[in-house]
Amino acid sequence: TLIVPENNARVAVFGLVKNPGYYPLPESENFTVADAIALAGGQDKRAELKNVLVIRRPQGNNGMPTVITADVKSMLRKADPGGNPVVQDGDIIFVPETRKPDVFGKILPALTNIGLIYYYLPGGR
Repeated sequence: TLIVPENNARVAVFGLVKNPGYYPLPESENFTVADAIALAGGQDKRAELKNVLVIRRPQGNNGMPTVITADVKSMLRKADPGGNPVVQDGDIIFVPETRKPDVFGKILPALTNIGLIYYYLPGGR
């Protein structure tokens, strides 16, 4: 009888992804941060892919987790593999929100309101 061990390796993907949560880590040696984000349904439109955090389990005796900043945006644009580290069992991946203003969601409606106010002011037409 051949006994195949069960793969319990998991990765957590949180932050601005479409389906945050815990996912089984595929047995591929080249499963990267970008792959994990894709596994979680891809990034939200407000995601900041330049500063994705990878929080790795403590190694050795110091008890402190390792935090890696992954520039997934650069990897996607320039095919630079350096910004896309390989995921390990137990990694937590956090996709932060961009600090850029949400032009279409917040600024554009405000400008529209300003335009309407100006339109209805005396002499505004």
